[in-house]
Amino acid sequence: MYSGHRERHAAGLIQHVAAAFPNVYGKVMLGMSVGAEEAAGIGELADLLTSANSWKQAGFYSDFDPDSGEWSSPSSVTAAEFAKIRSLISGYVTETQRQLDEFTRYRRAGQARARP
Repeated sequence: MYSGHRERHAAGLIQHVAAAFPNVYGKVMLGMSVGAEEAAGIGELADLLTSANSWKQAGFYSDFDPDSGEWSSPSSVTAAEFAKIRSLISGYVTETQRQLDEFTRYRRAGQARARP
C-alpha cells in the first residue's frame, strides 16, 4: 500500500478526510450520500492535496514527474501556493506536535517510576 508516492498520497488523503471531516467520512463509509457543500469541500481538499504532491517539501525537494516529463523544484512553488498548503497542514502539524509532546511526557513519567 505504501510502496510509492501516489499510494501514500492516496492513503493520506483518506486519513486526512477521516480526521478533518469525520461526519462526511462516516457517511461515505456507510454508503450514504453527502450534500453538495460537503462534496465540494472534499473536492477542494483533494485538489489541494493532489497539488501538494508537486509542492512537497518546498524549499528542499526536487522530483521528476514521469507523467508530465517535467522536473518540479522549490522555485516552482508560488508564495500563494505555499501559504495555501501551509494553512491546510497547520492543524496536522500542531496536532502531531501535541501528540509527540504528550508521548514524551508520558514516557519520561513512566521511566521515572520504573527506576528503583
